[in-house]
Amino acid sequence: MITYTVDFPAIADIIEDLNEEAHMKAFDDAANDVFLRATSKVVTQIKKKFNLGSVKENPYTWAFSSKLTGRTRKKSGRIRFFKKTAKNGSIKILIRGESIDSYLFNYGIPERIKATKSEKRKASLTRKYNKMSKRDKKKPVVKILRSGRVTTLDHAFFATMKSGHTGIFFRHSGEKKKINESRVITLVSMLHQVNYDKIYDDHYKANMPKRYEHYLKRQFRSSVWRIK
Repeated sequence: MITYTVDFPAIADIIEDLNEEAHMKAFDDAANDVFLRATSKVVTQIKKKFNLGSVKENPYTWAFSSKLTGRTRKKSGRIRFFKKTAKNGSIKILIRGESIDSYLFNYGIPERIKATKSEKRKASLTRKYNKMSKRDKKKPVVKILRSGRVTTLDHAFFATMKSGHTGIFFRHSGEKKKINESRVITLVSMLHQVNYDKIYDDHYKANMPKRYEHYLKRQFRSSVWRIK
């Protein structure tokens, strides 16, 4: 849990002229604003480091997606923001779902051909793909980090379940009937790798005073909140 103290001398005179309910509401509104924007910055940093895209499912939920296809997964890769209210007492960032599966990092040539807009690049990739053996064409290829290398998963394979779910799977050694979906990294680990706590801390310190002042002035304009 990250906690912050409130000490903004520059706006102390505004607070003095408002009742407690008013300046607490202003603080809650400002904190929600600042941390929601900071969460968006965290998501951006994850996309800069990892070979992923994102989809904003609603104003408070981000789902990570394949950078090539734009597809998301129902069971993995979501960050959800819960606003602070008078009832819940704190802002919450919920990390939802299982580890990010390999399919979101799929970097196969057919997918790259579909995703590229350059005709020259398409032609080059097509020639490369046509030279590959049938066996190599079936091997999943992934790229985890944007600056990292492309990896061929020699012992994995693509499969589509009866539900329509397509993924990259591997078979356990000596257990032909037992297969598992290939998963790469937890969202918690990704957050730590982009120093999410520093992003929140820096954004709070840089923006909270002015956003707090903005919402205090908004409350002050309403005579309902003024101390009589």
